[in-house]
Amino acid sequence: LVITQFILQQLKYGVFESQYVLSPASAFWLFFASMIFELPTMLENNAFGIILTHWHVFMMSALMGIGVNFATYFVIQVTSGLTVKVLGTLRNVLLVIGGVLLGGEVVGLEQGGGYLLSLLGFVGYNLAKMGYFERKEKGTIAGTAASFDKSNEHKSGYERVLSKV
Repeated sequence: LVITQFILQQLKYGVFESQYVLSPASAFWLFFASMIFELPTMLENNAFGIILTHWHVFMMSALMGIGVNFATYFVIQVTSGLTVKVLGTLRNVLLVIGGVLLGGEVVGLEQGGGYLLSLLGFVGYNLAKMGYFERKEKGTIAGTAASFDKSNEHKSGYERVLSKV
């Protein structure tokens, strides 16, 4: 994600251009890893025959994967790689919640706490991105009544208090 963000934001490549640059390397390494780790099992289970028999399903899956890649690159271009990670976490949490509510899956206390922590992180990240935790322009700290004189910004908190007395 870091190299993708660098190419999209610092080098100002478009989504299609960055796919053109990064996809060959990604495809090579994915192919290489699958040949090492998955080829023996694929040969044993006649996976290539299954692919040929149901080629239309695999083609649709590939096209949807390309769509997801373009959408991900667009999100990285507009926001950041961290946003993609946060959205992925939210997606996973919502998938689990959907499984519990619609599919009747059971989630233990530890798992539920982990998903709650993920949701809190998502909310905190969005609040931070919206500037909820930053100082307002008029010198007040968001969510508090504390204010300070702009001319005293360079002073420590103690010095600011003394200057008001």
